[in-house]
Amino acid sequence: NLPTDSRQQREGGGSVTMPAPLLLAAGGCVVVTAVEVAICLLLQGNGPPRWRDDLNGSPVWSWVVGLTHQAFVFPPLMIWALAPVLDGELAVTAWLHSTWSDAPHMLALLCFHVALISYWAKDCFATPMNQLTMAHHVVSILATVASMIEWLPHAAALFAFGAFTLECGSLVNSVCELFPGLLLRVVMTPLMSASNALAVALVLWYAAAFGEFGGDIARWIAAVVGVALALMRQKEWHKRVAADCAARERADAGHATPYLAAPTMP
Repeated sequence: NLPTDSRQQREGGGSVTMPAPLLLAAGGCVVVTAVEVAICLLLQGNGPPRWRDDLNGSPVWSWVVGLTHQAFVFPPLMIWALAPVLDGELAVTAWLHSTWSDAPHMLALLCFHVALISYWAKDCFATPMNQLTMAHHVVSILATVASMIEWLPHAAALFAFGAFTLECGSLVNSVCELFPGLLLRVVMTPLMSASNALAVALVLWYAAAFGEFGGDIARWIAAVVGVALALMRQKEWHKRVAADCAARERADAGHATPYLAAPTMP
């Protein structure tokens, strides 16, 4: 690892010196975010009219863009990053302990971090969002940066895998928002719950078992934020399930428009 003050490592965060590859990644974040913002601005004025309808605080097109990332961008990048494990070169635990300086799969992890930052940053610039979602995006970007500059020590792979775990839950939520239906949301509930539970387990393991690498304050801040985020996501999910149940009951009683009348993908 890069040289650091031992007391800073033990009581605070890790190194805040960004190696050259991470500087290149920072430039990549700017370029990819600019491209994504341009795509979002293009979608705002084009595409099917229903794509501009509001869906739970954001336009439908933004959910389509999110689903595209969650289904077709993050999984291939994570499979690429997991190549040493899939090829039998590293055990899962060894891979999860990877740092930027010793990871043979650093390029894949860098690309995943860049994709995460660009994914959230483009929303901050080009997507209408409520304040809670904006706060979530800002915190998520800061956490990703903390991983990249190693303020979170030995977290390069673990952070990426934890973020991927949560994005799997986001994929489930995007599908349920774009294709509304009580049955689908009920069926998807175990997947969303598993995503949040695994994320909590990972961040608590990181806080409790990575003490030999220092950064006590950083690790426990990550644990508190990670657990709070997972609990908030689970709470919001159950609120949506309850809302779908209520909508179904009203529709069945004939007091509302037919169920599934919400905007869906064309």
